[in-house]
Formats: sequence, structure tokens, C-alpha cells
Amino acid sequence: MDPEDLELHVLEFRDEGATPLQIRPYTAALRSQKPVLVIDNGSWNCRAGWSTDPRPPFSFYNLLAKQKGKKGEQEPIIIGGDLGQIENLRWMLRSPFDTNVVVQFGYQEVLLDYVLANMGLGEETHLDMPVLMTEPLLNLAYSRKQMNELLFECYAFPHVAYGVDGAFSYFKNMNRGLPDGLVISVGNICTHLIPVLNNQMDFGHCRRIDLGGLNMTLYLQRLLQLKYPVHASSITITRMEEILQGYCYYAANYSDALAKWRNRDFYKASALYFQLPFQAPTGPVATQEEIDARREENAQRLRDMNRKRYLEKLAQDEDRLEKLLTLQDLVKQKGQKSTKDDLKALGVRSVEGLQAEIQTLTGTITRTKERLERKAIEVPKESAAETVVDPETLKGWVIDLKEQRHRLVDQRSARKQRKTDLGKRRSYASQQRMKIITHLASGRTQTGKRLKGEDTFGMNDEDWLVYREINKEAGDSDSEEERMQLDEIEGLLLKYDAPFRKEYEKTQALASGAPPKSPEFYRLEVGVERFRVPEILFQPSLVGVDQMGIMETIEYMMREYPEDVQKRLAMNVFVTGGPANLPGMDERIRRDLGSCLPFDSPFRVSVAGNPSLDAWIGAADWAASTPLDQGFLSRKDYLEHGRDYFKDHKLSNKYAVPPPKPPTPAPNPEAKKGKF
Repeated sequence: MDPEDLELHVLEFRDEGATPLQIRPYTAALRSQKPVLVIDNGSWNCRAGWSTDPRPPFSFYNLLAKQKGKKGEQEPIIIGGDLGQIENLRWMLRSPFDTNVVVQFGYQEVLLDYVLANMGLGEETHLDMPVLMTEPLLNLAYSRKQMNELLFECYAFPHVAYGVDGAFSYFKNMNRGLPDGLVISVGNICTHLIPVLNNQMDFGHCRRIDLGGLNMTLYLQRLLQLKYPVHASSITITRMEEILQGYCYYAANYSDALAKWRNRDFYKASALYFQLPFQAPTGPVATQEEIDARREENAQRLRDMNRKRYLEKLAQDEDRLEKLLTLQDLVKQKGQKSTKDDLKALGVRSVEGLQAEIQTLTGTITRTKERLERKAIEVPKESAAETVVDPETLKGWVIDLKEQRHRLVDQRSARKQRKTDLGKRRSYASQQRMKIITHLASGRTQTGKRLKGEDTFGMNDEDWLVYREINKEAGDSDSEEERMQLDEIEGLLLKYDAPFRKEYEKTQALASGAPPKSPEFYRLEVGVERFRVPEILFQPSLVGVDQMGIMETIEYMMREYPEDVQKRLAMNVFVTGGPANLPGMDERIRRDLGSCLPFDSPFRVSVAGNPSLDAWIGAADWAASTPLDQGFLSRKDYLEHGRDYFKDHKLSNKYAVPPPKPPTPAPNPEAKKGKF
């Protein structure tokens, strides 16, 4: 089947912006249930709700935008769900996070005010409910200390608890338990690998990879912006998120997937096309006959321009040859010494160089004349009974033309690449060139044998091949002939092949920097990017990150455990986090995990039921089932133990007693003696 006959999968962008939140009243019935306020404080999305809710009722961008107000007035702030299209405010966006750690607590306070206001707590003078917040694995003590101060001093919560988001998701999917296993928590900024042993997290063997969902979105945006530089401003973060979350997947075998997508039929059948906003031009529309006449006129103009260019070059070569022949006769009459200035005036260094240039120009002129007199490519003739060309004959002829064009393009690309390589000092082509020149200068052949007698290089036809091998500008005559054939073929394809004409016009329009007013030129083709982008989690080198991928990190981690512990971990590999929503994650890990374990070891891989929301749901389940005196830090303990203290539990980070400060040495009075 011809790939051009396949139907394109054209999709429209939804362009859904942030949705404003609806205030949920804090009723007396809800107050009587004494729920816990649960906040999944992610670096990209924040989810909040009560521990009695089955799902988080509030989810919004964990961002805010500060607008410039009038002098002397407070700057207006747009938060979370009120941001709308975040691209319109991208220069004003602010985040409380640096990577996945909260560092800007002024912004964090504004976002917490926004949460409390939408949960019906904006008018409350006394917050008497406990609060549970998620935090990153191995969070910095300084960040937690500032968060403690914010929650206890600013909001006066009576009880506060913290927990790791990936551990909460694991807790929810393991039926509120914590069995032995390996948790792969893929976040927005980074990915954590958390081994769980003996009903607790093994922090000493946890690992972190500095890649996550945001890196995948930015990588996809960069790939498409480089592919379509004219539409760079329309390739936005939210549109890339839509493509990533809806149409990308993890390849079970990256190399095999690339090989499969090299097939043109498979590529055309599997590639997706996303339509960018397009406004049709107003005014009179040209008829099909006028369009065809205009295209024929453009094709003829292109052929005339090419022929004119070749005729001008032929005239220049003939004029140069005439001058060189005149100089050759003058050298024969007066000798080389008397015509030294004449040789220099024409840019010729010696009589031998004069003869070589005459020979070269003679051959070039002969070949150019032959090309200009060569018959054009024959077009299939109309049948005697009909006034149109047979479609099958025309289709086969077009296919032959395309094959000729591909062959010529490949030849020109190879010649251009060789010329580039000759300009590089350390390239193989440049080294071979210098090797040949060295042999010629030493009077030896390429096999190393010394030449006997006088130097006769250039007298044999085979020497021309050596000259072409070492000349950086070699191949210009053949390149001109190929370009002339290429122009003729492209002119015919423009006239008789509609798909080629569309692609050619699109290429020319993109090169000029102004796409034509037609919807097909406002489409983004997404092919191998569908699985190339998620692959960065397994091959960080694709985006220039010098770290191990997920499977290499698992293999490194497993080697630090005894064989029996490795088997316990491998029997429960659990994947969670937003990027785990993409299809193929479990299949990819299942395929590669066997090579990380002892021979013939059994293993099991599972993905969270709802990778994006299970962290909040697990936190809500834990908060509803945990007494306040076991996992929550009370205000009394906060005042007694200090700001950096928190009560740890099996789903939280470990509390480490800070080392005491070394005593300040007493001043030595003897050290001041003898000084003026």
C-alpha cells in the first residue's frame, strides 16, 4: 500500500486551562466528624481535601502569578485554578519549590491561604483540625523546620504530620500494609527508588534520579520546536502535556521500536497529527484551474532559471578557456620566463598548472553542453482513446521519479558530508587525504613502492581519480549535473504528484519563515516522539543527564543486598506517580528486570491503580486510621522539642537528632601579649 494513500490521524488540541475552584463550605456535620486536612503538596499539582473524602475534591497548579499593580497598591495575585492558560502568565509565574523542596515559604503561605479559603475555612478564627502534608523523600531538615513554624505559628494547627508521597501510594495499594518490596515513585521533577523491608523504608539504600514528568514535557516541547521553528510560540507547555499524557507510551524495547518505525507504511499509519489554531484567509478563492496554471508557470520559471544559470556558467568557462589557450600559445612563443607576469595575472602558478586547468575546463564545457542538449525526461503519453493519462501508468512513472530523486539526494548528501569531513582535521577522510599527499610528495605509490625515473603523475587517466580523492572541491562538475537532473525531476513531480507538491510547498514555506494560509501547514507531526520522550527515564543520556536510568539504578541497588533480600524485593516491584499513567511502564520494567536479578529469579511488577491520586488517597486512609498521639506532632511537643522536631512513623522520613554545636573556645589571654 502506498503510504501516501493512508489516512492521516489529525487531532485537535483541547486547550483546557486551569479551572477555578468552587468553595466547599465547612458545615457543622463535617466538623462533627473531626476529619484531618490532607494536602498532597506536589511541585506541580497540589491536591487537598478531608480524610473522609474518597478522592481529593481540590486539585490545582501549585503556582501563583504576581501582577504589577499601581504604585502604592498591593500587587494582585492569581493562584492555582484561577490562572487559566498559564502560557499567558509564564513570565509572572512563581513557585514555592526549588526542584521538589519547598524553599519560598512566602509563596507557600499564599497557596495555603488559597486552600483553606476554598475549603470553607477562610473565615475561621481557630483551626482545630489536624493537618497531614506530604513531603519529598529525605526532605531537608531546614525546609521542614520552616514548614513547622508556618503551620504551628501562622495557622495554629493543633496537630501536624508529614509523610512521603510514594509511601502513601504504596500503603493504599497494599491494602493498608507495608510488605517487602521496591517502590518506584516517578514525580514531576525527580524519580525515587525506595526499598521497603521489614515493614519500613530502608533509607540507606534509597536512590534518586533527577528526571521526572516535567523533563519529559520540556523535552517534547524542545523536539517539536526544533522540528517546527515557525510554530515555536504555539508549541506550549499545556499542549505538550496533552500530547504526553494522552498519546505517549513506554516502548518495551526501544531499539526494536525504532526499527519498526523506520518502515514508511507503519510510520504513516501510527504517526499522529495535531492541528494548531488556524484562521482561513478571507477574500476571493482561486479555482483549481487557476491553481494548476500557476503551479505550471512556477515550475516552468524554475526550469528557465536553472537553464539560464547553466548557460551563464558555460559562457564564463568558455571565456576562461579562451584566455588560457591564448596564454598557452604565448608561452610556446616566448617561453615561461617571459610570460611569468601573464601567468600570474590569470592566477596560474606554472605551465603544468596551466595545462591541467585547460584540460579540466575542456572536460567541464563538454559535459555541460551534453547536459544542455540532453533530452528531458519523457512524460507518459495520453492514450489514443482517452484524453487523460492512464492512472496506473502515471503512478508507476511517479514512483520511478521519486526513486531517482532519492538516489540523487543521497549522492549529493554523501558528497557534501565528505567535503565537510575533509575540512575536519581528525576525520578519516582528511587523514586518508594527507596520507595520499605524503606518498606523492615522497615519490611513492599508495602501496609504499618508490617510483622510478621522472615524475609522470597526471599523464595517465587513473591519476584523475587520485586527484579527485585529495581535492577538497572535487566533484563540482558531477554535482552540477546531479542538481540539473534533480531540478528537472522536482519540476515534473510538482506538476504530476500532489503529495510531493504539498510537502515541497510546506518545506519552502517553513524555510522562508512564513507558512502559507492552509490548515495542513499548521499541523504537528508526532511520530517516534511518542516513545522517545518517555525513554529518558531509562536513558537519561538522551537529554544530556549524566546519571543512570531506572533499570541501571535498580541493578546497582540490588547488588548491595544479599541474594535472598533481592528476591524479596523483586517479588513486589511497585510503580507510582503521574508519569506511570503512560502505557507500557510495567511491561518495560518486567522485560528488563530479569537481567538485574540472579538467574531464573521470579519477580512481580505492578502499577498503582491511580498513579496520580493514590498518594493523596493513601494519605487520607492513613490519617483516618491513625490515632493523633501516634503519628501526629502536637503543638505541645513542638514547643517542647523545637521547630525542627517531628514525629516519625513508618510512612514518613526518619527524624534524626541534630548533632550538638561544638563549644566555642575560650579566648586565650596569652595570645594578645606582645602585640601593639
